[in-house]
Amino acid sequence: MGEESRVPSAAIAEIFRSGVGEWCYNQVGEITDTLKADYLDFAVAQAKLAQAKYGIPGAVMAAMAIHESGYGRTRLAILANNVLAFKYPSNVHWRFDRPKFDLWCQPDWDTPREYIHFGSKEAAFDYVAKVFASRPDLPYAAITKKYQDAVASGTEPKSAAKLWLREIVKKYTEGKDYVPLVEGYIENPLGMDSPHAEDTLWARIPFVPHRASR
Repeated sequence: MGEESRVPSAAIAEIFRSGVGEWCYNQVGEITDTLKADYLDFAVAQAKLAQAKYGIPGAVMAAMAIHESGYGRTRLAILANNVLAFKYPSNVHWRFDRPKFDLWCQPDWDTPREYIHFGSKEAAFDYVAKVFASRPDLPYAAITKKYQDAVASGTEPKSAAKLWLREIVKKYTEGKDYVPLVEGYIENPLGMDSPHAEDTLWARIPFVPHRASR
């Protein structure tokens, strides 16, 4: 069964809506508190794995996955498992034989409209974390190395992670409000009226020093 089968039937027509517009990036279907919590569990688990494996700031990655995918309910997340809205790479070596997904409804100003079609949301998360940590032809790897070196030399991890986000965003997206939106999800991932300190992604994904593989 396809991923779209998990969406309430009333939302199926909306998923495949024709035309183009800003609505193309929106969440599809009702986003209940339970669905948010389920997706948060997924994002936290994947971010912990990525943090340990690649040395990226897990709390930031989890918040990016929530923001980019609308708690897993954007068209890209539903139809292509692309929970971080990562476009199809021009570098053939970083495609890993994955197919393209054409986001047909994307506004004309946002080009190209081809994204990676992942076999699973877990694969999408791991792929983007790997790009951030090690892809040599983009500035991501250098930014992540700078973050790792800063923490190793005594910089407070939360401060280093926020700087990492600001630097990554310069290449990752043109959205002017991206940083405050992601930081908002870090501090309050479920959009609670009165979140507690233990509800933040900083608390849910404790910093763990990265041990580079030899």
